[in-house]
Amino acid sequence: MDLADEATVKAVVLLAATSLDPAAMAAEVTARIVAELPELNGSRSQDPLTSSVRANIDSVLEALTEGISPDSVELPSAAKEYTRWLAQRGLRVTALVRAYRLGQGVMLPAILTGLRATSASTEVKLLAHDWITLWSLTQVDAVTEQVIDTYELERDRWVQGRSGARTVRIRELLADDDDVDQDATGVEIGYRLRGVHMALTAWYPEESVSISTNLPAVLIRDFASVVDGPLLVAADHHAAWGWLPITDYAMVPRIREAAARLAARADGPRFTFGTVQSGLSGFRRSHREAIALRRVAGDHSVVDAADPGMMLTALVGTDRQAAHDWAETVLGPLASDTEPDARMRATLRVFLRTGGSYKATAEELLLHPNSVKYRVGRAIERRGRPIGDDRLDVEAALLVLDATSAGSPD
Repeated sequence: MDLADEATVKAVVLLAATSLDPAAMAAEVTARIVAELPELNGSRSQDPLTSSVRANIDSVLEALTEGISPDSVELPSAAKEYTRWLAQRGLRVTALVRAYRLGQGVMLPAILTGLRATSASTEVKLLAHDWITLWSLTQVDAVTEQVIDTYELERDRWVQGRSGARTVRIRELLADDDDVDQDATGVEIGYRLRGVHMALTAWYPEESVSISTNLPAVLIRDFASVVDGPLLVAADHHAAWGWLPITDYAMVPRIREAAARLAARADGPRFTFGTVQSGLSGFRRSHREAIALRRVAGDHSVVDAADPGMMLTALVGTDRQAAHDWAETVLGPLASDTEPDARMRATLRVFLRTGGSYKATAEELLLHPNSVKYRVGRAIERRGRPIGDDRLDVEAALLVLDATSAGSPD
């Protein structure tokens, strides 16, 4: 096609395009989109949708009038605002792209109908048909790329903003020892506080701090086969805090195995886990344990509060409150701050240190062996479970509680 013919073809296309009623065309396109995209049907989004559609139609007509290349047509401001509005509400970007195709499916046939009504020759009409069809396809491709970019940028910004607000609320919850409405706060942060949980910290080693991976997203994906509905938030640019809802204690070893597999990967994160706790107090306590363990994790890839040696190293020297909390977890009601419980703890501590000898304990405490037997029995009853494989935990907890009780030096 020579320049004269191209000028004639463009003039015919422009004549057909400008014969359209933009307002009527916008109404028709909007109705088509709402009819074929159920998520928009009957919603309050119709007003911004209509504005976006009208802006896009005006943009097409202006580009044709000004001779703008179809791949240089800019997404109108109203269309950008509508795209951002949809991104904030989580509506699918694929639906938005389809909306543009539906709009093209209404507007292009209308222009072609206008072409047939012109007085141009059959040859010019055929050339004009091919020209506007190619122009329209190129223009929609270019604009939908801008739509996708706008959507993704806004969606990322919105999600990060909401995640940031949730992180702030969680930090407030951890810093405040007062009781709160667990149900309302749970809805606010998207996690059930009344349940049973195990806290974790995860971080990339110092040599890997440049890693840009979204660590909470990685953890959600990798723990998905083990636990439902975890709460995972960014603690900083290369670390995360988390709480895993425990519905069955058999889940705990599987969680640790999943963490070990993830940590074993090249540039994999490291982990610490608190003990399994319940309710808001447990939410806070398990987190304090995980944080305390991170301070002494060293080169270990996975550290667990179930390891009494690591827990003692972490808690006694660095976090007296967390140490006291851990001891209470191990000892149960026996950890209560009462004189009878204190006597029973003192007796039990000597009893365990002497290898379970009632006689040696009685001699050291100047008690009758029967009194020792009675106190040890009552101590075990108060604890609520027998002393078996966790004997070392009990001995350590008795020492920790004694060191962190009121009156101990700070």
